[in-house]
Amino acid sequence: MKERKPAASSSALARILASCASQAKDYGRCIASKVPEIEHNMCSKEFLALRACMQTVVLQKQTSVHENTTLLRSIQTVKNKA
Repeated sequence: MKERKPAASSSALARILASCASQAKDYGRCIASKVPEIEHNMCSKEFLALRACMQTVVLQKQTSVHENTTLLRSIQTVKNKA
């Protein structure tokens, strides 16, 4: 399997986050307001809105199946850490 360059993945993520800036801001605001007592699923409404936006952007773009899978896994990893 061809290894992906970090710059390519980070630029794709930056593009997606720019498209979902409002949802990312809402999620970040929610998390920031809970510090230091952050718990699993505490901002799930905001996270789900961000995830839906990011998935829509990924699926709308003409990207490779591998890139879509990698980005969706990254999104899920973020959710699992929240």
